[in-house]
Amino acid sequence: MVLFLLNVVNMADRSIMGVLLESIRQDMHLTDTQIGVLTGFAFALFYAVAGVFIARLSDLYDRKFVLAASLLAWSAMTAATGASHGFWQFFLARMGVGVGECSAIPTSNAMIGDYFPAAQRPLALAVFTAGSFLGVLLGSLIGGYVGAQFGWRWAFVAAGLLGLPLVLLTLTLRDPPRGRSDGAAVGEAATFRTTLKTLAGNEAFLLLILASGFITFLLFGVIGWFPAYLMRKHGLDQTTVGLFFGVALSLGMAVGAVVGGIAANRLAAGSLRWLTRMPLLASLLFVPLYELAIFAPDPRLALVFIGLASAVGGATLGPVLAAIQTVLPPQMRATGSGFTGFSGSLIGLGGAPLVVGILSDRFARVMDAGDALQRALAIAVLMGVFASLFLWAADRAFGRRPAVAATAPTFTRRRAW
Repeated sequence: MVLFLLNVVNMADRSIMGVLLESIRQDMHLTDTQIGVLTGFAFALFYAVAGVFIARLSDLYDRKFVLAASLLAWSAMTAATGASHGFWQFFLARMGVGVGECSAIPTSNAMIGDYFPAAQRPLALAVFTAGSFLGVLLGSLIGGYVGAQFGWRWAFVAAGLLGLPLVLLTLTLRDPPRGRSDGAAVGEAATFRTTLKTLAGNEAFLLLILASGFITFLLFGVIGWFPAYLMRKHGLDQTTVGLFFGVALSLGMAVGAVVGGIAANRLAAGSLRWLTRMPLLASLLFVPLYELAIFAPDPRLALVFIGLASAVGGATLGPVLAAIQTVLPPQMRATGSGFTGFSGSLIGLGGAPLVVGILSDRFARVMDAGDALQRALAIAVLMGVFASLFLWAADRAFGRRPAVAATAPTFTRRRAW
């Protein structure tokens, strides 16, 4: 439950930007390309780079202390975002949020991997992931209501304050022994060089993190532009978008994650191959559902398709994350998850907002802002094809090497980089 709540706050602080984009853009006189930089690379680049090294700390030390320190840092930087005046101050604030949040997902995934055996991980990780989607709803509601009533700056302050009580609760967590769920005798850590060499030679892992990157491109990258799209194209106000978009996105993802996790648990009990096969089949619906949401003539219909697309996306995440944890040696799970975050950050959180912003500015030269953003989104979601291609390749690799955790070598060198 503590990890679930941590993920709720993590995503609320991150996703609040979507509802506030139009207010920030108008107040600070920014282009869509600049917005793409602030919502994408300002956060994602430092999230990606710092994430690998902080995840390494999680493989070496007590993970609850790493989580608590990170939570305190990103909450403070979220609140500080509200004090930004100008592009570069905002950039530095979002960079700080990215550095703070970069350990949340890798460290939590690694702990869950040690709490639950392979066949039970899809549901456990799906429930944890559902916290992200409830965080999207919470961030949308805070951004929509507080932003409309008191301005976008106070919305960031309110979101930042959410995490402070959770810091103490995080310190009550029990960090499970590495490899406990696999029955493996595992020392404290491999050297960093050995870890990199092992991960680089793991074909299934490399393909899975690329697939995860393109899933993130859609679920958390492109979707961040949808509130602005609903305002520009369909004329909805900020409060309405904050409520109904947040409900459609978070409810769809949460239901999809839990239902997909339950289905994957049952299928994986017979064959772990379903950890990759199930998300591969679901990913084939990505592009059609997102395109239907983008070109829906009515905002209510657009929200329905956003909910359906989000449900399909949510159903893929639990099995993919479970597959990644399954092919990783126990003493490398946090570091491996850090590289998963690296891929998701650069491809999804960094690439998607910037791609959409650049395309939107380009199309805005010859059409109005709503149509320009619609066309930019329609092109960007075609990247979902790469998610399916990498999942197909990962499924084949996973079939050849279904798990390495149970047979991983034991490393006894203590706290070695």
